[in-house]
Amino acid sequence: MRLAYLASSQAQLVTIARPHISALSALTRETVDLTVWTGEGVLVVGQVLTSRPLRPVASVGRLFTDFANSHSKIFLAFMPEHKRTEALARLQPRATPYTIVDPQRLRKELEKVGGGRCRL
Repeated sequence: MRLAYLASSQAQLVTIARPHISALSALTRETVDLTVWTGEGVLVVGQVLTSRPLRPVASVGRLFTDFANSHSKIFLAFMPEHKRTEALARLQPRATPYTIVDPQRLRKELEKVGGGRCRL
């Protein structure tokens, strides 16, 4: 299902974004992921890998259903309040002892991520 989504609906986005994410990767010497928000979470639709030896574990087609990652936090911080509230109502798994699973604490974290744009 994810691969079909990638192939059909995101092909043009990836084509248009490729030069930009390639330039960003060259500038930062880091891996750059292109992600989209889906009803299930954040889907990686494009990627430019770093030349450095340490590589990320995410790959194209990976779906992040949790909020313990930068991809999800960025989308949540900038999405409309009603969609954020709906997303935060989903129970979150604790990936590590530092995973924020409390919705109110996560809202405060999103306020930092969004530079004040996330309304509480």
